[in-house]
Amino acid sequence: MTQDLKNRRENPTSAKVDVVENRPPPQRSPRRGSAAAFIARNSGRVDETNDTITTNDGTGTATHTRPGTVVMYKPTERSGYIPRTVSTSAMAMLLKQGWSEFCPDCGQDHLDRNGNVTTDPNACSAREPVAVRICPVDGKRIYDTMSLNAAMVDDYEDDPNVIHDDPYAASTPAQRTKMKLDLHLWVRHPEWAQANGVPPLPSAFKELVDQLPAGRGT
Repeated sequence: MTQDLKNRRENPTSAKVDVVENRPPPQRSPRRGSAAAFIARNSGRVDETNDTITTNDGTGTATHTRPGTVVMYKPTERSGYIPRTVSTSAMAMLLKQGWSEFCPDCGQDHLDRNGNVTTDPNACSAREPVAVRICPVDGKRIYDTMSLNAAMVDDYEDDPNVIHDDPYAASTPAQRTKMKLDLHLWVRHPEWAQANGVPPLPSAFKELVDQLPAGRGT
């Protein structure tokens, strides 16, 4: 037995320990694809809708076609990249404007539970999830987008000349999503909102809703 090993056994607390800095694992690099391949892969998508029409000669079906859709990632000034569903006819133009085929924040597509590409912001592994409510009529997901924006770095946080006062700091995700859901219900499902006692909108919102064309809104 060597003298060094003997000393370690007799005095275990004197063993030397090398402290290694605990660093987080490096982020995955964004996937890099070919813009030309992305356009070629999706340009042939077509959406079809069928309408039943009735004429003097009987009943028939009218088929309407339009360019299909694809999810792309839009760059924003303060919120990183946000997924948006866009027409395939706009892919080339959006790529030139800085939109991305993949999410540069997490380096991947945002996928739902079934493995399909989704615009759900909570599907991004590089962000903390935000609160969400579900519309009881059409199932639309209503997100707390204010929390999403607040999670991003303020470009002016180190500027001593900027006065920081957030009038919304006292609100909660539950309050904000409830307000957005009420607005959605009154705009998209006013009969359901009235029948189920949804609180009336504030006057400023009501004036805005009254100015919206039929079928438009949140």
